[in-house]
This record gives sequence, C-alpha cells and structure tokens, in this order.
Amino acid sequence: MKILNRNMRVKDLFSPLGISHSFSDNDVFLDNNNCKVVNKTKRDKAILLVLRRGSDNLEGHCYLRVKKEYTGIESQLLRWAFQEPKITGLTVNELSNLKVGLKISLVNGRMQARQK
Repeated sequence: MKILNRNMRVKDLFSPLGISHSFSDNDVFLDNNNCKVVNKTKRDKAILLVLRRGSDNLEGHCYLRVKKEYTGIESQLLRWAFQEPKITGLTVNELSNLKVGLKISLVNGRMQARQK
C-alpha cells in the first residue's frame, strides 16, 4: 500500500468551486467570501451546495465536483462531502481550505480513500 497524501484539502480533491450563481435575477453572482453553505444535495457526479449571503439573505448555488485524477474514488469523495457536517456554515473560501481527513492510498494499483 502506497499512501499518496495525508493532509489533503477540499481544493486538492475537488475542482475549483468557481463563481456562485444567484437564484435572483438582480445579482447574477455571489462573492465566495461572504456566502455560507446552508444546505447540500447529492447529485450523480457532484454535490450541489446551496449558499446564502449574510448581508441580504440572497441565495445561490455552486457545485462541488471531483477532479479528474480522482475519478476512481469519486463515489467515496462525494459520499464524504455529502456526509461531512463541517461543510455547512462555511464560506466557499473556507470550504476550499477545509482538511478532508481522508487517507488516499494505492492498493494493488487501485486508489482508495479511508477515514484517518
């Protein structure tokens, strides 16, 4: 068994979250620094994050998608993201820097993710 990385963060495993899209017609984009995750929904290939801006309660969303190099453990990573309670309440930027707490390793040539 070869351990690939022990201290991975969300930004290491998931594609950049990018710009958050608003549900309103007035403000097209939300700022990643002042929008907090209030809910999440598991999709087939992503986690849909529902965001709320603190100043005016405007809601929007962005997607958390696994990077291509980790598609072999995509279901494990999406399950972790959906079940991880620390994600709710974080801003998008704080979420990017959240430590994942998974040990990613190669076992017989296959990638695996396990809780530490």
